[in-house]
Amino acid sequence: MLGMLERRMDSATNIKSSVRKVLAEVLRASKASPASIHRSLMQFADRGAAKTIVRTNFDLLLEGAAAKRSSQAIQSYALGEIPRRGRHEAFSGVLHIHGALNAIRPEPRI
Repeated sequence: MLGMLERRMDSATNIKSSVRKVLAEVLRASKASPASIHRSLMQFADRGAAKTIVRTNFDLLLEGAAAKRSSQAIQSYALGEIPRRGRHEAFSGVLHIHGALNAIRPEPRI
């Protein structure tokens, strides 16, 4: 849906996506913190039950839950950053298949 909106609103102009800019602003304004489901999923993964978690959300709440559980950061990937399985046998982490918001970058990784 966001891709269709972006094509409709931004296709006639040659500027950066206004849809992505607004989306990033809205997500950053949220004061959401990891909920019990995020903490439970990371606890489950810590027990060796999961090496990879695939998400469709843009937020980094799973990464936040993991940071609170351990001093070691969990790997987080979005779209073009996702490694190919055959070349990275030891791959593990959180895959954001639709993109992810990053606190440092001005726009989400989409």
